[in-house]
Amino acid sequence: MTPYDDEYPTCKRTFATLRIYSDAVSTPEITARLQLEPTDCFNKGDATGSRGLTRKFNGWFLSSESIVSSRDTRRHLDWLISKIGDKATEIARLHADRVDIDISCFWVYKGQGGPLISPPQMAALSALNIEVWWDVYYDHDSADASSCITEVGQNR
Repeated sequence: MTPYDDEYPTCKRTFATLRIYSDAVSTPEITARLQLEPTDCFNKGDATGSRGLTRKFNGWFLSSESIVSSRDTRRHLDWLISKIGDKATEIARLHADRVDIDISCFWVYKGQGGPLISPPQMAALSALNIEVWWDVYYDHDSADASSCITEVGQNR
């Protein structure tokens, strides 16, 4: 396996967020079931934005942002797995209640080469039936990122 690299040279910033959305299960109930405090949440009916709109569902989030300092997304996933890995029964019950659960990984790159996920992480998250996806951005200020984009454009 590829060794972890906390200074991941092609990453400017990364974090991972466990996201739980539900129309019926409230955020306090999710907190009680998982016995975990979220780093953020909102409730169905809460106001959002300045137009007087309201949230149509509940959202519960556990994020590694500002907690894990590594630029290797695997460290952030390890942190989340350490929080939820022993909660298979509770997560299965949430799935049974038609709650949407996933992990979103934020990734800002500054050169060629992307994030990794390890086989043990894949196994742990698969056992919990949790999908992982990346929200990827490039660093406009990085010379490496602009040259990477130029290279990609030239290869098409």
